[in-house]
Amino acid sequence: MNTSLFLQFLLYMNPTIDLHYDLITQHCLVFKSESSIRSSNRVCHTNIPTDDEIQTIKSFFGETPFTWAVNITDAESITTLEKNSLKHIASFPAMHFNLNDFDHYSQEDTFVIKEINLNNDTDITTWISIPAQSFQIAQPELLKVIHLFKKRIPHALKLYIGYDQDKIVAAGMMILHKETATLHWICTLPEYRNKGLGSAMTHKALIDAKKNGCTQAILLSSVLGKHVYERIGFKEYATYAMYGN
Repeated sequence: MNTSLFLQFLLYMNPTIDLHYDLITQHCLVFKSESSIRSSNRVCHTNIPTDDEIQTIKSFFGETPFTWAVNITDAESITTLEKNSLKHIASFPAMHFNLNDFDHYSQEDTFVIKEINLNNDTDITTWISIPAQSFQIAQPELLKVIHLFKKRIPHALKLYIGYDQDKIVAAGMMILHKETATLHWICTLPEYRNKGLGSAMTHKALIDAKKNGCTQAILLSSVLGKHVYERIGFKEYATYAMYGN
């Protein structure tokens, strides 16, 4: 398992599918979206970053919020980030799923999960409304991120919405990195949580990933969502601390 490569995929950096780096220094890779959403502007490193590299990256982002992902076991890098005034924001378990062990037809059919049309502006607006409410972020800023992905990776991007009866209350995103699928923005409106929608959304994405030739899936989980993914069969392989300006 190449955890360094996995981290780049999770941070929206994979040049082979046109999620190219927006800045490269000696030891660091940077993705900068067109939005002010902190979690959509991301940094990781391949070796302990230097003070000069960190200052270069801070200058590159300016006032734009960003996150720098570092394995919690990498004490020396964490010390270096903190010395350069980057603050710990949160930590997330990174999880892996082996699609070769996945029953292709195993899915929860209690809820309807649909893939939306990326060329339909109404569908895009509907999708954006769910993570915007769930994560309390501005819809116009999230729209910038989705437009960027549509421009760079329309062939690799999948957006899903989930229904409770006739109401759209859940959403999710998947990016196909050839044999690896990354899952992002899986969420349910607060009043509809703990019903199984997150699990159904994840099952739908995994089924589609396998249909598209993927052999594995990865994601960054919230602490609260970890048990949902573990029940599906995901296993934690690392925990990443997120630092930011």
